[in-house]
Amino acid sequence: MQGLARSIGALVWGVISRFIYWLPFILLDISDYWEKYIRPGILHFTGKDVVMPSGTLLVGAAVGVVWSVILTYHELRREKLKQDEELTPTVEIDSTPLLQQWIDASSQKPCREFYISVRNPSARALRNVSVYLTDISPRVENLDWLPIPLKIKHDNRSPRHEAFDMNPGGVRHIDMVSHMMSASHFTIEHSVAGVNDKAPLNTYILTVRAEGASIALPYQSKFLVKLDPTGKMVCLPAAFLDLDKGLLEFDHDTKAALARFNATIRELAGVTKEIGDVSRAIAREMVPFDRLIFDGTNGSLVLGLSPTESGYAQRSGQNNLIGLGKG
Repeated sequence: MQGLARSIGALVWGVISRFIYWLPFILLDISDYWEKYIRPGILHFTGKDVVMPSGTLLVGAAVGVVWSVILTYHELRREKLKQDEELTPTVEIDSTPLLQQWIDASSQKPCREFYISVRNPSARALRNVSVYLTDISPRVENLDWLPIPLKIKHDNRSPRHEAFDMNPGGVRHIDMVSHMMSASHFTIEHSVAGVNDKAPLNTYILTVRAEGASIALPYQSKFLVKLDPTGKMVCLPAAFLDLDKGLLEFDHDTKAALARFNATIRELAGVTKEIGDVSRAIAREMVPFDRLIFDGTNGSLVLGLSPTESGYAQRSGQNNLIGLGKG
């Protein structure tokens, strides 16, 4: 009964607070407004003289009260749904992984690790929350007994914890994958001792799920893990899966186009070489034009000797003109 009384009180207060919709019909002389403004207006536009019906004030006030009730109910319902949503236990995984970088003390090589943020957006505390790697594609040998819990950041003491509690609006960080520069594998940061955590370098899709004892619907997210062209590990949200696939297809198509283009260039180079060889052969067979001399005595073209040939002909008593034929 107390709950019903509070609900009725909230409804009545909502109607009273919206007095602007019904109070004018009670306090103001509506009949005077009708005679001054409404009746002349109707007469002007329709040509009909309309008298205000009896009971108009009560009907107007009733409509105002009903409309106030509807608005109040809508507001109270919206607040209740918002409150239910805030109080419903839920968990979220940020779609963008966070990057951590450091230099390995023993090898002095740069290392990278990506971790994710798990949030509690509800107004209730969450108990026994766990984050699992539920799938890795393509398959990794000796790492196919999934799901497997991922390591809670800063939980470095053995044995490691698998679950944790979260305050309302709280955030916890979960390690996911790491890589040392020039290493031949990625390291999956799970918390189970004795289980393989090495994944050979490849392009992987990791599926991560967050769940808990009081969470009705677990939250799942996917991430893309690969090496960039400089050999650094990158981890991208699921929104980049199609983009990465498109880039791989573009790279494949580009390489195929370049291969065809290179073959065409090599073919053109061969044709150009053949044309050059033919041109040089023709040049060797052709008579140099600047050595042709016209002999006016007999009307024929003669081949003039070069200075070396001319000196040899003078020493041997020969003419320095060689007849090519009469014109």
